[in-house]
Amino acid sequence: MAQINSIFALAFLGCVAALPLGTQSNVAHAQDNDAFAPPAEAANTPQLTEEEIRRELDKWNDLEITQRKDKARQLIAKYPNTRTARLVQRYLEELELYDEAAQAQRDIAAARAARVREYWRQRVAAELSTVPNYQTLPLVRLTNKADQAVLFQLRGYGMGWTRPRLLLAGASETVNYPVEYRRITTAGTTTYLLQPGNEFVFRQSKPDEMPRLYEAAAAQ
Repeated sequence: MAQINSIFALAFLGCVAALPLGTQSNVAHAQDNDAFAPPAEAANTPQLTEEEIRRELDKWNDLEITQRKDKARQLIAKYPNTRTARLVQRYLEELELYDEAAQAQRDIAAARAARVREYWRQRVAAELSTVPNYQTLPLVRLTNKADQAVLFQLRGYGMGWTRPRLLLAGASETVNYPVEYRRITTAGTTTYLLQPGNEFVFRQSKPDEMPRLYEAAAAQ
């Protein structure tokens, strides 16, 4: 009987001694499968070297910020969970900050341009209020008498250039405040200050020739 009890005692102690080892093994296994643990960087995952990353980013310097961000996202998707992706992600986050700063400057410029336009609108309206039928008197008229459409830009005092405006052949456009005119072609850039009360026409001396702007007469 004493021998049997000794055997049971040894078996019990063996089970107790084995319990912590099994518990530790289960905990370690659970940690290996932790969904919140950061993904391991595989040793054989292809990625770029520091020099290759530098050269790649250097290629983007002439691109717009939105284009750079698209390139960065593509590179991150191509090399996921790598040091390459982490470096490019940081670059992408910094681009976002620069883009926010640029947008703030654009908002300031747009607000300033709106104030300038309103100033000229009120000033012109005040000066012309004594002129009979001044509402029908265009300050500046542009007429395209060429056989092709013309692309140009305008800007008022203290304002930025408008988007390129396309004036079709035979069409006219009027502006109700003094403007600076700019036309950019393969032959060069031409700018004029268009004085109020005049008409300016695009003409050409022969067909298919590049149209040029001339002052015609007082605007009617």
